[in-house]
Amino acid sequence: SFLCGLQTIHAPWWGYFFSAIIAVEARYFIFLSFRYTSLSFIYLVDALAIPSAMAFSKCLLGRKYWITHVLGGLLCITGIIVSTVSDVKGQEVGNIGSRSDVNSIEHLKGDLLAISGAVLLGLDDVLSEMLVKNYGGVDELIFVKWFYGTGIAIIQLVILERDRLAALFANEGGEPCNISTRFLLLGGYVLFQVLDMFSEIKFLSLSESALLNLSLLTSDLWATLFSVFVVELAPSALYYAAI
Repeated sequence: SFLCGLQTIHAPWWGYFFSAIIAVEARYFIFLSFRYTSLSFIYLVDALAIPSAMAFSKCLLGRKYWITHVLGGLLCITGIIVSTVSDVKGQEVGNIGSRSDVNSIEHLKGDLLAISGAVLLGLDDVLSEMLVKNYGGVDELIFVKWFYGTGIAIIQLVILERDRLAALFANEGGEPCNISTRFLLLGGYVLFQVLDMFSEIKFLSLSESALLNLSLLTSDLWATLFSVFVVELAPSALYYAAI
């Protein structure tokens, strides 16, 4: 019974609630890391969701992996280590690919937030796969999980980010970030997130979480191109080695 008997669900409510918390915090950590570290690093470190999904799939779903899968996971982790070293070294020596508006401690904080978010993304995908395949299916997962997730996100937003929320709605600032541009960007982002989340859950109903995260690696290329040509932050040679 869910929503005072208005809806029947096929998994315990706390299962969806826990899954929603993981989903919200995974994305919050990654979004928060944008304040402190580089865009290209964040998108590359998201590859850590692959070994994370493999490990949690092994523990929670009993999935078996062969030595080639393990070697692939280790290769992902090696790339993350190389990328982290590149990012920290770039910040220390003031390379063009580093963030000049934050200090070394904040930069490392951003790196750790991005890594934590990537690990939680892997767990989130495994929990979603478990719920969508073993319980209520795609529609139930989308409705119940994101019902809880929306509530959690709103409460967290009001408690932790209310000053920035007020700044978002303030009619201040000229081009290129006037209030209409902000709402256009926010609306576009919400639209693409909805499409992304629906597509990922549909994918998980047919396949599995490790393959999902492997498929998302193409985002690293687009993030790198955006970083170089739009933000004009060129990553170091070590970053390309990490890719």
